[in-house]
Amino acid sequence: MDDSQLPVAGLPASASRANASPAAACRAAACRAKALEPGRRGELALGVLTGSRSAAQAARDEGVSRKFVGAQVERARQAVQ
Repeated sequence: MDDSQLPVAGLPASASRANASPAAACRAAACRAKALEPGRRGELALGVLTGSRSAAQAARDEGVSRKFVGAQVERARQAVQ
């Protein structure tokens, strides 16, 4: 099986990269972001704030957008001040 036949994260297994739209992948990331527990959101932000992983890596690991990670990091910064 080549890469074009592997399922896209967050989409049904029947969806392939060849027929998955960027909008569908974006919607899947939004669903994952909404599903994250508050404690996990804090851990995500803490990892980025401490420099143990980049925002891009955190987004990939959790299957969410970098925009979401950035918002969580900003919320964590404000909570500490």
